[in-house]
Amino acid sequence: MPIKVTESLLTRRFLLSLNMLLSPRHPEEPPVDPAAFDRLPRARLVGEWQGLVCEFEFLAADELRIALKLLPAAHLHLRREGRASRILGRLGLSREVRIGEKEFDERYLIQNITQKDARALFNPRVRRLVDALEPFFNLEMLDQELRILKYAPLREGYEPASALHDLEALFELHLATRAVDLPDAGLKR
Repeated sequence: MPIKVTESLLTRRFLLSLNMLLSPRHPEEPPVDPAAFDRLPRARLVGEWQGLVCEFEFLAADELRIALKLLPAAHLHLRREGRASRILGRLGLSREVRIGEKEFDERYLIQNITQKDARALFNPRVRRLVDALEPFFNLEMLDQELRILKYAPLREGYEPASALHDLEALFELHLATRAVDLPDAGLKR
């Protein structure tokens, strides 16, 4: 009888493979037991990458949250602009921040940061790095964490190496934003 590959099993096996990329084992170490990942209550992996704590967690079959534990440059929430937020914006009811770059402003909704800081933070390099992380649902810079909720369709080719690439891009975004001098730093934190 063939084994049915469930979404839960698929996400856990994905994390097992990702764990092997993050922490290649030495020949003298015992192999990781794949069944250990199958017993987890959620498809979640906490590991270390370049001396930083990182976390990967599937919130749904094709939604992967990737987080780096570090101190971000600012406190903000960024997500794709949707129909509802566009309507609220036209009515003057939106709390979004615009940076004055038409294409970026039309694509993304920025919240929880002053307009001055947002304009300084989302310079051309940072905007390119944000675009490179697509497709994603949202990107958050919190008190001690930088995280992104990615669209990660495992059955369509999103692989552990893709998640590692996204982690590297997230860290590059962190470095680029930390290099920016924010005029209103601390006002929204």
